[in-house]
Amino acid sequence: MLFKYFRVFIVLILISQAAFAQKPTQKGTLKGVITDLVTKETMVGVNVIIDNAVTGTVTDVNGEYTLQIKPGRHKVTYKFVGYSDRVKFFSLKPGEEMIEDVKMKPESKELDAVVVTAGKFEQKISDVTVSINVIKPSVIENNNTTDIKTAINKIPGVNIIEDQPNIRGGTGWSFGAGSRVLLLVDDLPLIAVGAGDTKFHFLPVENISQLEVIKGASSAMFGSSALNGVINIRTAYPGIQPVTKFSIFSGFYMNPRRSELKWWGNQPPLFTGTSFLHSRKIGKLDLVTGANVLVDAGYRENNNDQRFRYNLNLRYKLGKKDGLYVGINSNIQWVNRKGFFIWIDKDAGAYRQPANSINEFSGWRITVDPYIEYFGKNGGKQSLKFRYYRNTNDTKNVSQSNASHTLYGQYNYHKVLWKNTNVSLGTSVLWGISEARLFGTHTSMNTSLYAQLDQKFLNKISLSFGIRGEGFMIDDEPLKLTPVIRSGVNIELAKYTFLRASFGQGYRYPSIAEKYTRTVIDIVNIFPNPDIQPEKGWSAELGLRQGIQVGRLNGFLDVAGFWMEYQNMMEFTFNNYDTVTFKPSMAAGSKPGFQSQNISNARILGVDVMLLAQGKLSSLNLAFGLGYTYSHPVALGNDSAYNLSKTSSDPILKYRFYHSFKANVEVSYKGFSTGLDFDYSSNMVNIDKIFESGLILKGLKEYREEHNKGNINLDWRVSYQFTVESKVSIIVKNLLNNENMGRPGDIAAPRNIALQYSLSF
Repeated sequence: MLFKYFRVFIVLILISQAAFAQKPTQKGTLKGVITDLVTKETMVGVNVIIDNAVTGTVTDVNGEYTLQIKPGRHKVTYKFVGYSDRVKFFSLKPGEEMIEDVKMKPESKELDAVVVTAGKFEQKISDVTVSINVIKPSVIENNNTTDIKTAINKIPGVNIIEDQPNIRGGTGWSFGAGSRVLLLVDDLPLIAVGAGDTKFHFLPVENISQLEVIKGASSAMFGSSALNGVINIRTAYPGIQPVTKFSIFSGFYMNPRRSELKWWGNQPPLFTGTSFLHSRKIGKLDLVTGANVLVDAGYRENNNDQRFRYNLNLRYKLGKKDGLYVGINSNIQWVNRKGFFIWIDKDAGAYRQPANSINEFSGWRITVDPYIEYFGKNGGKQSLKFRYYRNTNDTKNVSQSNASHTLYGQYNYHKVLWKNTNVSLGTSVLWGISEARLFGTHTSMNTSLYAQLDQKFLNKISLSFGIRGEGFMIDDEPLKLTPVIRSGVNIELAKYTFLRASFGQGYRYPSIAEKYTRTVIDIVNIFPNPDIQPEKGWSAELGLRQGIQVGRLNGFLDVAGFWMEYQNMMEFTFNNYDTVTFKPSMAAGSKPGFQSQNISNARILGVDVMLLAQGKLSSLNLAFGLGYTYSHPVALGNDSAYNLSKTSSDPILKYRFYHSFKANVEVSYKGFSTGLDFDYSSNMVNIDKIFESGLILKGLKEYREEHNKGNINLDWRVSYQFTVESKVSIIVKNLLNNENMGRPGDIAAPRNIALQYSLSF
């Protein structure tokens, strides 16, 4: 009897196991491809949510998704920041496979722009806790941009003096050595070991999907050099359809307002250039390739420029379903140019330079960026990225030739742990070697660990907290360790009304050039400072962003008050220095010159106001932006050497100004389009007093007394779209033909005009 019951029990177990074993085969399959309704491009990372569940799946790099679903009727929601939600209902039978391709409609409102730089993942710009500005590729294309700093200069509160980016008065001018604003290309730093400077004309302007600028200290996520902010250039990947773009332009510099500045005869200086871009998918391979050529005779004598750049991006999908991708991006540029440092005098020699200061150089810049990316089925993303950056400059003045090699590696992990919680973790290592007659051969290294948590509550309150630890050393110096944090909150007070507050710490290690450069430029001595210490600081901000809709125009008004503090701020300071110890000295044998020094602490207070809008006004398409920035950057304490080196007793730091106003407007009707860009900055109060002495820049004191009233620049453009594929544009820069000066002795270009033809198919 017992054996009989045992047999029945075994049979029941086998039946139940068979039943459970069959259950997975009863599920249905829902899959498809998600694309942008406007651009037709596939979309990565779209959330596909079943029956309002917390988890579901996300699309891979090809925009594909696959879900195993129980039989029955289900609600499926497709969500992506910056796009309207799509909701669909399906009924699946056991074992049925249903294909549902979805087209997502982008939100057209400025508040719904999507950024990645703030937290290393995609967010609506209205949700971030810091001030961040975005430039779309159309702005770059419409302005015949041959150097990306032209586009960056259009952002309110951001100015570039020569190649020195300055956000809200956080940076002045430092002879091209060191930067408080970190430049990224695809989230990887592009700061050369050695000078620590930025090469804006090396960036691939023909292949930019978006440019993002964070205002304020961002070292917690990005490390050294992000003390004053971050500029992130995001390159583009191909969509479903192949795209080919071609552009050619040619133009000339017109006569300056003051006839004595004209050094050329009847033939004005010319400039011309062309760019090319092709992107396409080839099976599992994504390919983007582009090139750019510029030949510029220069509006200043012996200041011509020739450049050629080529870039290639490749990405390959491994496997059929797994979100594993490998890729390599590369960019190479050859440059040959004659630099310009000082003028002969303020009148007939303002666009000319002394023969002994002409320095012709040629060089190569190369980046090679291999990487691996993995997109998990539940929304996690891991990336391992590397960058090799080589920068060489061969000059006729051999003492100023230099070369540097930089190796950088970064691992980043991002995961949505539960609903509305984003975690980013990572580590990075940088090693570089710089060789130069100016300062010898030196190596530098830094390594870091970082983490950031972003949490959204009640779908209205966003909290962010980040922390980073970084170590740095040059040569065999002791390792310097720096921990920093950042935090922020964003509250949706009402529909389209967002209040944000943030606090972030930052730091910058001195560049090799700032520590060890010893040279003479014309008669200007530059002295090393091996004892210079890293600078640190923090920035705090309180901002309000209000969405606006008037008729068919929509946009936002953003008002932000900011407070930045710097400790051990590094500034080039003029003094007499001992030629052996390089210490300040008035003893016999000492020489006058500049040296990067830790001056007293500094404080910068101010307000940033910005209004952006786009839409339709009657039958016209209209887009405009207005921005005003007031900053009050002053040195604290009593650093006598620094204070004596300035041209006035005003406490404002050197090479800064109090007021900045920028405006742009674009109007289009059918195939016609026209636009204006206006840029004003108040007078530069303080510069180095030595430049007004007449020993270096003859006549500068008199020139500033007459012209230092502030800079006003107006650019105008008009275009006609003949067909969907082709467009002709006329671009006039410095329409008013004003004399605008950035750093001392550097008068900007007079009015110039270019004709551009663009073809896209």
